[in-house]
Amino acid sequence: MSKFKKSILVFWGVFLLLCAVSYFVAKDLEFEFSLAKYIIFVVMVGFSFALGYLFSKGADNRENRKYLDLIIRDGNPKAFLKEYEKFIKPNMKKSKSNSVTKTTYSLGLIADGQYDKAISYLSESILQGNNKSELRINRVIYNYLCSAYGNLGDFESGKKYLEHLKNTNRDIKENKLIPNEFESVIEFYEYFLGDFSLEESISYFEDYFKTKAATRYNKIMVKNKLALLYKEKGDMEKFNEYMDFVERYGKGLYVAVKARKLINENLAEEN
Repeated sequence: MSKFKKSILVFWGVFLLLCAVSYFVAKDLEFEFSLAKYIIFVVMVGFSFALGYLFSKGADNRENRKYLDLIIRDGNPKAFLKEYEKFIKPNMKKSKSNSVTKTTYSLGLIADGQYDKAISYLSESILQGNNKSELRINRVIYNYLCSAYGNLGDFESGKKYLEHLKNTNRDIKENKLIPNEFESVIEFYEYFLGDFSLEESISYFEDYFKTKAATRYNKIMVKNKLALLYKEKGDMEKFNEYMDFVERYGKGLYVAVKARKLINENLAEEN
């Protein structure tokens, strides 16, 4: 059910309830002049609409979280993409709501290894305005573009969007539009996109895994990055250990499929 339909449904339910209550209140107070009745009517309409909107917004947020859990908790991007496609197809116009929809869909594409497709959706979703909601949406888009390009190995493009992420975050911080919560995300991508030495990056991601990786999806992605860093360092024992972790616990994610391929390639090289 759409947000509009939910709002209308709750609106009429609350409105009728308030009509009944107001009737008895007005009767008890013997309101006989039309102005009082008019004021009661306006208050009922406004209150009913507000409750309807808040209810539908909360329901949509819960529904959206349910879909995201298919990736973050269950590690099943294919199920997420199948469920979320119904939100993508009906409306492809560029708007705030559609930018949010396509950005959320892109997270599933990234988890499924469809990086080019995710980049296409994300690039066309960037908003040109500079108000509170547009800055918030763009910040998430730049976040996901850093991830997509980083996973592709295109670190230069990733760094370009990291600069956009930093600039957007600075605008938010300076104007105090919304709480600044992306400092750790920026730091993550500075290491993820190779702004630090190999040893510094390994140390950072080992600590990140122990102290900050809160979700299953996040843990798997960090372990995958660490495995690649250890391979670059030449520590194949750690590489195999961490790739084995990714394959074992990341079933359903693209990185788990790729992990098995990389392990097999490494075994072939050793033999």
